Amino acid sequence: TFPDKKNNLIYIFMESMESSYADKAEGGTMDVNYIPNLTKLAKENVQFSDKADKKMGGPVCLEGTAYTAGGLVAQTSAINLKVKNAGTVSDTFLPNLTALGDYLDKEGYQQVFLCGSDGDFAGRDAYFKVYWGHEDKILYERAKKQLKKLSSENKPFNLTMLTVDTHFPTGFLCSLCDNKYNTTYGNAVACADKQVYDFINWIKQQDFYENTTIVIS
Repeated sequence: TFPDKKNNLIYIFMESMESSYADKAEGGTMDVNYIPNLTKLAKENVQFSDKADKKMGGPVCLEGTAYTAGGLVAQTSAINLKVKNAGTVSDTFLPNLTALGDYLDKEGYQQVFLCGSDGDFAGRDAYFKVYWGHEDKILYERAKKQLKKLSSENKPFNLTMLTVDTHFPTGFLCSLCDNKYNTTYGNAVACADKQVYDFINWIKQQDFYENTTIVIS
């Protein structure tokens, strides 16, 4: 049931990001905290954790929900994806499924999906209707432009985005990344942590922030 005054939604899927990248003191598994900014956001806001005392944690992933497309489908439609979907599936993807976007569409939401990788991988272009992608540095800049455009119109909006720079096996380092750790992947994770935090802080400075719910997964 939607209220008369509908909240905007910004849904950020972070590729291969895990709470385990926090240090052990914060509930992760590492000797150092690669995600201090996400740890801070988790402590300051609502987080879904299996650990007490505001420590980082998370759910047990059901079968068919722990890979990219499976995670996208599970979180937007509440089913676990067990069909073969590596590469392009078809022009339609689970066409009879009612997902979050369908509900929001009926309620008059403007909707945009941005991703940082080839849109047809795992059938995402058929599920979300997307085109090609790019690295996260550009993804966030495009997201800001989209948000300014969406918020200028007198309709609620849903901006869903999927990052890519932390994809296994080594991640991707851009000009924003530091070389603080002795592994490329550690630096990629830390860079992604910083970029999403900066993006959230940018959103907080915008007029639409007051009426916007942000989900980071």
